[in-house]
Amino acid sequence: MTQTADILILNARVLTLDEDRPRAEAVALAAGRILAVGTTAQMEPFRGAGTQVIDAAGGTVLPGFSENHMHLFSGAAELDHLQLAGVSGLAALTDAVAPMPGRVPQKECSLRKVPTTRSLGRLNG
Repeated sequence: MTQTADILILNARVLTLDEDRPRAEAVALAAGRILAVGTTAQMEPFRGAGTQVIDAAGGTVLPGFSENHMHLFSGAAELDHLQLAGVSGLAALTDAVAPMPGRVPQKECSLRKVPTTRSLGRLNG
C-alpha cells in the first residue's frame, strides 16, 4: 500500500537538482519529507482524503534551502543586541527593552528609561 501524502503539489515546474531527473511536475510530501517526485499521474496514488492539494499553476518549485551560517565575529556581537523578533505591542516592547540598561555598561547604553507611547508615537497591538 502506498503511503498517503500530507501535501501534493501539482501542475508545477519542479527543479529537482538531480542530474538524472532535473525536472518534474509534481511532488508528494508527508511528515515534512518528500515522498515522491514525478508527473501528476504518478502522484495520484499518494492522494488521500486528508491530503492538501496545491495547484502550483505552473509556478517553480525548488528544494528547500536553509542558509543558516553565521559570521563568527559579527554574529557573536549581535548576541548582545536587543532582539525584537516576534515583539508586538507596547507592553511586549517595554518588557523586551527594560532589562537592557542592566546588561550593558551605562556609557554604552543610550536608553535611560523605558519608552512610552508618547515618546514612540502610537504603536499597533
